[in-house]
Amino acid sequence: MNKDKLCLEIKEAEESRLKILVTQFSPGNPLFQYNRYATQKRGEGLYLIAWHNNTPIGHFLLRWSGPNDEPVTKLVDITHSAFLEAGLTVYEYRRKGVATAIIQEAERLAKEMGCKEIKESEPKL
Repeated sequence: MNKDKLCLEIKEAEESRLKILVTQFSPGNPLFQYNRYATQKRGEGLYLIAWHNNTPIGHFLLRWSGPNDEPVTKLVDITHSAFLEAGLTVYEYRRKGVATAIIQEAERLAKEMGCKEIKESEPKL
């Protein structure tokens, strides 16, 4: 076994843990985490968090549908595609497979939802 391999748990965000997510990922902008959780709560996707030893070390927002505007819909069937956005890995955990683990879980979940592909998406401003 690779000694650098982390023991990760990938879970959807929980409301009770939003404060720790803000502290870890965006202390200067708490709305960043709350907006992603709101997307999950509305059923528009899942806010996936990578945990290592009860510490959040990475995240991605997995949306069930992409932007519904003509430049996108001409190229992609958004009804059968999931979209990843807003990914981040804490600096000291980069290049250790954190983002890969989240993406693999996102792919599994997207397939369960009937999505045929997963794309990267720019965050909405």
